[in-house]
Amino acid sequence: MSDPEGMRKAEQAAIIVELAFGFAPNLVKLKRQNPEARVIGIERPEMAPFQADTSYQEAVAEGAEIMFLDYRKDLPKDLFGSVDEVIVIAPQPWGNEWYASSSETAEAMADLVRPGGHIYVAAAEATTAERMAKVFEKRFGMTVEPKEVSRFEVPFQSDYLLDRVWVIDFFTPR
Repeated sequence: MSDPEGMRKAEQAAIIVELAFGFAPNLVKLKRQNPEARVIGIERPEMAPFQADTSYQEAVAEGAEIMFLDYRKDLPKDLFGSVDEVIVIAPQPWGNEWYASSSETAEAMADLVRPGGHIYVAAAEATTAERMAKVFEKRFGMTVEPKEVSRFEVPFQSDYLLDRVWVIDFFTPR
């Protein structure tokens, strides 16, 4: 695995997006590690009623932006191809209808990331990571292989992950 925290400290990424951010603990951490960066969390609209949760409030207080929209089809067009780092942490199996197509999530990530940008996925299921890897391979013309790791090797939200997860961690071609 590359060193995402070290990479961010060295480059001070201009725009970092976490898709399906859940209850926002990663947004707080990302904003604190990257105070100059524009940190954006994009979550599905059904999560909006939970925005009174203290982690949402803390993320906004730190300067992170939170958007509730269907990132599979309603991404802000001004972000296309301009994001330095796109993150998805899938702490549970994506068996429900919303997450049925991890391929669509991977497509959204590929739409957002800039040439030479960083993509990071931690998925609870090998099949989810494999489906996403195939999308990335097709979009970027490179081999992308998920790697099984301990949840303690994931620099984000590890308290919510299963003991073993599948990670995709790469930089897109320039």
